[in-house]
Amino acid sequence: MASAVIPGLGDWILGARKRGGLFFALFATLLVCYWPLRLPRIFLPFFAMILAGMLLNVASASCTFLCGRSDKDAAANWWILVLIPLAFFSVSIMELQGVLHASGFRVFATAGQSMEPTLNPGDDIVVDTWYFQGRKPQAGEVVVFRHRGLYLVKRIVATGGATIEGVNDHVEINNRTVAEPYIVHRDVDHPPDERDNFGPFRIGDGEIFVMGDDRDYSLDSRIRSGEYDYGPVFVTDVVGKPLYRFKRSMSGSPYDGQPVR
Repeated sequence: MASAVIPGLGDWILGARKRGGLFFALFATLLVCYWPLRLPRIFLPFFAMILAGMLLNVASASCTFLCGRSDKDAAANWWILVLIPLAFFSVSIMELQGVLHASGFRVFATAGQSMEPTLNPGDDIVVDTWYFQGRKPQAGEVVVFRHRGLYLVKRIVATGGATIEGVNDHVEINNRTVAEPYIVHRDVDHPPDERDNFGPFRIGDGEIFVMGDDRDYSLDSRIRSGEYDYGPVFVTDVVGKPLYRFKRSMSGSPYDGQPVR
């Protein structure tokens, strides 16, 4: 069981030090790819490292229970079939949540449509939680942040010190209209409301004004009253920057690994 969690640990406990040391070395090499190399910043290395981790755990667990045993003993250990799924499960927990988190990355699932077409419901995004260490979030960047106990993803439209206003579906910052090629308006027949016309609001220092790319189906900083009172977001609540998106399915997707811009 130990080798299903940490490759080589089971061999080491049973006295097969050379084989255990080999698996430990391979596992340590994989950890170096997470940190300090931080290869998950790119989708293909991220995918390859997850696959390599799965294969390493399965190989280590299989060797621990099968190598050096007679055919009769191997047949008696039928529960090895239960160990293989356990290895896959432990890798997904350890690699994606433990090692990935420790190296400054997190995986989030998008649920709503407020960021369409940039992000679609069901997309998974890899977020660099160290991205804003030593730098300030900038207008135009997509960010993940905490809001009332939830993790949300929106786009920064304005930062501290700026004055923002919505005028007939257009955004003006410091009295200048902002070009936003990534946004959509799907509910064109709705009567004008605070989604179309808002402000002017002056953004305080240490705050950001966020909006969804699907402007008609997003609750965001435009909302300043009622049940869904939202307002600006504190920079200290920003968790990180999404790097790329993918679908968590075996069928794959044409935009697996597409950068989030």
